[in-house]
Amino acid sequence: MSQTSFTEAAGNYQARLREHADSHEAKGVVDTDLFKDLRSAGLLNLVTPKLYGGQEVSFSTLSEVISTLAGGCMSTAWVSAVGNVHNWMATGFSASAQDEYFADPDVFSSASFAPTGRATMQSDGLIANGTWSFLSGVDHAQWVFLCGLVTESVDGRPTGPWFMMIPKDEVVVDDDSWHVVGMAGTGSKDVTLKNVFVPIHRAAHLPSLMINEGPGHGIHHGDLFRSPFHAALVAILASPIYGTGLGALEQFRAYTEQRVNKMTGAKQSEQAASQLIVAECAAAIDAAGLVLERNFKVIDTARPITAAEAVRIPRDTAYCVRLVTNATNTMMSNAGGNSAKLSNPLQRAWRDIQTAANHAALSWPNSAQAWGQFALKPQA
Repeated sequence: MSQTSFTEAAGNYQARLREHADSHEAKGVVDTDLFKDLRSAGLLNLVTPKLYGGQEVSFSTLSEVISTLAGGCMSTAWVSAVGNVHNWMATGFSASAQDEYFADPDVFSSASFAPTGRATMQSDGLIANGTWSFLSGVDHAQWVFLCGLVTESVDGRPTGPWFMMIPKDEVVVDDDSWHVVGMAGTGSKDVTLKNVFVPIHRAAHLPSLMINEGPGHGIHHGDLFRSPFHAALVAILASPIYGTGLGALEQFRAYTEQRVNKMTGAKQSEQAASQLIVAECAAAIDAAGLVLERNFKVIDTARPITAAEAVRIPRDTAYCVRLVTNATNTMMSNAGGNSAKLSNPLQRAWRDIQTAANHAALSWPNSAQAWGQFALKPQA
């Protein structure tokens, strides 16, 4: 299947995703049968190595697919985004770990990058303890990736955050930990480890992974596996937000077209204020899409990114999210009282976008400050 065909396949699921969006939110999980169908369509192993039966497409294509899915259901798009990326992320681990992980060609995993747990280093592995939050799609997972903080070195290994690949059946999932106002269908629950042993071949020093120097980097030779690790992980998170914004814009435009002022009978679409608001929101979301597209063009170049690009991509990603968030706020502020009804899909898009925008990797102040510090540093 061509890379364009995957986006077309995602488009074919939009109507079905819209039909499931309410139940995803109510049940706190993406429908199992729908998830299986997305997998059968090749939409959940897009950045998996061909060696393990994956599609090995570009990050630009993955972004297009995720944005398209988000036009139907943001929770489904988010879970699909992170699941795809986790398969790509697994290629930074050792060859033996990859063989275990990809033994099931339909593998799906969940992850938490925050080192909220502890890991005690031993000569043959780590003993992990703690609780981690926000494991999106964990109900569908066979594996989880968790980051544990190592404070004492053994055999000369570095301290700091270590990323661990762990079978799902070795963690305890807190099924009562995900009651949220937005993105409810992602099922991003807490998990706990109690003295779980992680063999050293299924662990990697996170800072090394972030600069493409993990134990498995170099095993796969396609351009995809030379994409900058941190930049790709951050940028892909904006794709479901952007796609949801596009869907919200279409809903808002269609609703504005058919609205009539109950007092005067005037069509809302003929009012200058409405025309300007629709134009403003459309321009903001179009701009967000162009910013996102530029990010992925850099990510797909299969070369080390420059120091300037390393701070610009998170800045641009956060700004993309900011543009979409502000546009959706404007839509909700001008959609009338009916927009607050739970039967109106616009309010769910608004809540989902607000919730996703709070992800730590999408923080505008943090990303903007990092770029500003770089831009204003004294030049040598």
